[in-house]
Amino acid sequence: KRITILPERLTEDNKAILKQHFGSNVQELESKDANEILVRSSPKDLPMLKSKMGGVSLGSSGDLRPGEQQVVKYCQYPPDGAGNVSVTNEDYNCLEAEQFLNDVIIDFYLKYLQHGQFKNIKEVMVRTHIFTTYFYKRLTTRPSNSSKVKAHPIEDNPNLSAAEKRYERVKKWTKKVNLFEKDFIVVPINEHAHWFVCVICFPGQSGCV
Repeated sequence: KRITILPERLTEDNKAILKQHFGSNVQELESKDANEILVRSSPKDLPMLKSKMGGVSLGSSGDLRPGEQQVVKYCQYPPDGAGNVSVTNEDYNCLEAEQFLNDVIIDFYLKYLQHGQFKNIKEVMVRTHIFTTYFYKRLTTRPSNSSKVKAHPIEDNPNLSAAEKRYERVKKWTKKVNLFEKDFIVVPINEHAHWFVCVICFPGQSGCV
């Protein structure tokens, strides 16, 4: 992995300190090279990568702006059943070097682990519940209020705790699933451009395991 530092000013003393701590692992780049790395790290600035991709079309080429490429559907997983994830050429581009993985790639891989790699393991297929990448954001984000005048009935209720408000935001997500009957609950989380997962073990367990 490469960490690129783009400060407005970096004195010679600062450079010396960095080289002292990191030695040969530090490489000073010209402004042009650093800018190219920054551009390549942005998933939105991928016209060159998109030009290399080709498959099932999701839209009409007549609707494209100059320089844009038609979105192509590569696959969906699982192939049948509810809750499948569709992967397009734009999602596939995220697997290029120095690109950020998007939510579709994360959701696809988690589906692949549960329904493909470990489909014969009961504990994974039946005893595990995997939330989508949208769950945590919905849990922790205050919903918009359609009325700018009236207070939100849940979010602005002083009698509700923060935990109760978060519960109200996602309570319908598991109306067909009893989470307390599961052994493991997997929650993918994206914060500060980094992905990680939270695994809740034995949510219905009382006391020590």
